[in-house]
Amino acid sequence: MKEIIRFTADWCGPCRMYKPTWEEVVNENSDKYKFIVVDIDNDTTGLAAKFQIRSVPSTVVVETDGSWRKETGNISTSKLLNLIKG
Repeated sequence: MKEIIRFTADWCGPCRMYKPTWEEVVNENSDKYKFIVVDIDNDTTGLAAKFQIRSVPSTVVVETDGSWRKETGNISTSKLLNLIKG
């Protein structure tokens, strides 16, 4: 299953602005994709390092074959859906 990862931080204003967009897409697509949220300040998974996260918010889509794409910033619903669909 394709994974969509949102990298965020509590102190990040753009992250707070992006959260409603993210939640809307998650609510409408949670049966199709695995959605993960990673707080970069408390990341014990190593995902932020693995995907070279240098700024937040960042969204990473991991395909079933392991390839991935990343978009940084507060993106729109349509841009997020396009990123997910590839």
